[in-house]
Amino acid sequence: MRAWPRSREADMLMHVASLVQDEKAKATLRAYADVIERAPERIQPVLLSAVAVAEPALAHLATIDPGKIPGYTSYPNIPPEIAAHLILGTKPVDLVPGMTKREAHEWLASGAPSPGPWILDRRCPTCPIRVPDLRVALWLADRWRSPKQRAAMLRPRTQRLFGHEIEGSYIDRMDEIRPSDLRTSVDATFQQARKRMQRNYERLLKKKGEPLAPEPEWWEPSPYVRLLDTGAELIREGRAMRHCVADYADKIRRGRSVILSIHVEGQRSTVELDRETLQVLQHKGVANSPPPPATWLVLEHYLPLWREAAGLVEPKENPVWANPWLWNPHGSLRSAMF
Repeated sequence: MRAWPRSREADMLMHVASLVQDEKAKATLRAYADVIERAPERIQPVLLSAVAVAEPALAHLATIDPGKIPGYTSYPNIPPEIAAHLILGTKPVDLVPGMTKREAHEWLASGAPSPGPWILDRRCPTCPIRVPDLRVALWLADRWRSPKQRAAMLRPRTQRLFGHEIEGSYIDRMDEIRPSDLRTSVDATFQQARKRMQRNYERLLKKKGEPLAPEPEWWEPSPYVRLLDTGAELIREGRAMRHCVADYADKIRRGRSVILSIHVEGQRSTVELDRETLQVLQHKGVANSPPPPATWLVLEHYLPLWREAAGLVEPKENPVWANPWLWNPHGSLRSAMF
């Protein structure tokens, strides 16, 4: 019978493994313990921290400083979860399938930013849009190199979706595309996306009155911004704004996004925020057009307040709304400022 490792860090993992019921998880923890036991003593606490990042059940143990890991100092600024994968033997190119080995190393050396925009900056700097998903970004870069397919991406068109007309060129609607939609042809890809979105829309209609997710803790009702958290609200917003916001129900349901509708001075726009970081993922006007200036001003006012309420930033005075000259006695924005 194999004796338990003697290091404190490996001992901790073996003890946790003895309490875990799932055999696969138990074997994984024991493998981590073996890796830690064979490592130099001075880096064993760092390796345990990496395992804590990789395994949510151990997340309370510690955080990791990738810059202190021997052998990975060429990537001093990578996130802890990526450092954990590298420590446990994952090759850089396996972290970002579709990139070359050289691109994967350069991506890590640059701090492992969002891979979609990074690869488009490298392979397709003239593309007018950036998408977060790496597979969709690689597909877009390949299509953009073909004059015929690039023309198909840029051609204005109208398509019936969700019971109303969606306007705009394909390049303005790249947010509709998911990896499962990808086909060789641009038209075939967007047709596949249309079919998928229509199926999702029909499912949404059956449950359109039910909240898709709990209300965010930082949210408070305001005169200019509405939280869209039911299928019915998403459907109405999509019809009024002539875009595909109804397709975002699943992202809301999974706790990834928050969708807001802004109305001010007769102008309106739709906003997608990351639910955790409150980063602006998208901000669109009617038919995917750029949002009006007044709605931008409203968003710029409320974002710091929401981030303060979420505990993401320290409270501070909002310089835009603190200026009384921006307001009339009825509480609406002064149109003259635009």
